[in-house]
Amino acid sequence: MAKQTVNTLESYYLPAPKSVGSIQLEAISTDGLQQVIQWQAGRVVYKVSAHDATTAIKLAASMQ
Repeated sequence: MAKQTVNTLESYYLPAPKSVGSIQLEAISTDGLQQVIQWQAGRVVYKVSAHDATTAIKLAASMQ
């Protein structure tokens, strides 16, 4: 999962946070939307959740 995630991050640019941002990826996910990307732009906090890391990265990148 790590190599695939790095390759995806090299292809898709995530929105740059003003001061705070985080990515939480679970290697073994049993249920739910465990792949989470969050960032803050001004007074707004954005959060993207998905079943897999690639989808989460693509969703966040599309929000630029």
